[in-house]
Amino acid sequence: MSDSAAISDNDQGKGAATELERLRDEVARLQRLEEGWRRALDGSNQAAWSFDVVSEEFLCCSNWRRIRGIPDSEVLQMETIHWIETVHPEDRRHVLQALDDQNSGRKAFSVFQYREMHRSGRWIWIESRGSIMEWQPDGKAARVVGTDADITDRKHSEQKLEDLSRKLNLAMEVAEIGLFEADLINGHVVRDRRLLEMYGASENEPLLDADGTLQRRHLHLDDRDNCMARIADGIASGMPFGNQFRVVTTGGEIRHIRSRSVAFKDQDGRQKLLGVNWNVTGDVKAQEELQRAVAEAEARAIALGQARETIRQIAVRDELTGLLNRRGLNDQLEAWDQRAVNFSAVLHLDLDYFKEINDEFGHYAGDLVLQEAARRLQSVTTESDVLARWGGDEFVILTAPGATRTAVMEMAQAAVSSFHEPVEIGEAKRMIGVSVGTAFAKINDSPAQLLVEADQALYRAKARGRGRAEIGKRMDAKASG
Repeated sequence: MSDSAAISDNDQGKGAATELERLRDEVARLQRLEEGWRRALDGSNQAAWSFDVVSEEFLCCSNWRRIRGIPDSEVLQMETIHWIETVHPEDRRHVLQALDDQNSGRKAFSVFQYREMHRSGRWIWIESRGSIMEWQPDGKAARVVGTDADITDRKHSEQKLEDLSRKLNLAMEVAEIGLFEADLINGHVVRDRRLLEMYGASENEPLLDADGTLQRRHLHLDDRDNCMARIADGIASGMPFGNQFRVVTTGGEIRHIRSRSVAFKDQDGRQKLLGVNWNVTGDVKAQEELQRAVAEAEARAIALGQARETIRQIAVRDELTGLLNRRGLNDQLEAWDQRAVNFSAVLHLDLDYFKEINDEFGHYAGDLVLQEAARRLQSVTTESDVLARWGGDEFVILTAPGATRTAVMEMAQAAVSSFHEPVEIGEAKRMIGVSVGTAFAKINDSPAQLLVEADQALYRAKARGRGRAEIGKRMDAKASG
């Protein structure tokens, strides 16, 4: 072999070794890439698969088996007639339709969700994504590749959210609560159907409007300024706030609305206002009716109290003179007795010549004389004394506690003197007088005992010429002694 031939063989050997090394590096790179994709799929709970439509050969990664609980050693039967039995009966129809759309080439890319039986006996949710990689001459798919993902947890979360949303919606429906969301930047307000119905808005009014025009259009004129000011203050505070106002429906009905709202920033940083409204017209009317009922009850109670007081006054007052009658005098004595108040003296008074006036002028004139007598006796008593008409032409005075003997006797003489002027009866004038019997109270004296003593003193005053005052026996005897 020549030297040039030897060099050529050596160069070829080196070139082959270099190519082999490159191929090894490429294989290593592809292995690393495959391992990376496998780890990425495992981490994302995704499983890769490939399906040859013509031969029905199905290839999958180990993660495809894992999410279904299928052992790696098990031989898969992926013919459609066998595999579809593992799909939930309610999902089989749309799964078969999705596979037919994909394999027939009608859809180059498809995504569908379904339930599949896990080897543990429970249903799991699968989201399958497939893409046609090779086509047959007639336009149908030749090879499809894709990924499956176990979305059971996501589905359960969605179901919980859906259940919660359904319950919330039902609660809002039952409670007649309407929902709104306002964009405070552009003024757009979105309202649900319940809120529109609450406002009595017409069917063609939009769910969304700008600048809150729906609210201002229906707000009661008397509540408008206060309502809008409350909203502005609530937004500025950044805290949840309440409001209450009236709206006027398209048909003219006035409804009372209560609201709770809060300002917030959404995920895009836009300032918004979220709130609920509910119709409290029934509550307000019930409260107003209750207040009316309470007011009426209070008015009736006051009227009843006044009627009772009127009846009591009628019962204890002399209709002719307006003074206490005998019953009223007894009530006063009982009241003083309960408070342990002792009056000073009892004056029993009787008009002189009253019978003669009655006989000459009649009972009408007698009534006028009694009224005049009452006025004259009131002029000699104080507010602390008690003056009563005892009956007929007789009167009784209970002097206030603490009155001295001198003061009592001066009152008795003043009463006698007050009748020195004649009484006018029509065009005639007649003299009348008054006789007085006085009894001073002592410890343990009863009212009845004092009245008897005063009556006896009055009898003596009459017997001694009328128009005079006499003192009861005990005081009279003391004076004589």
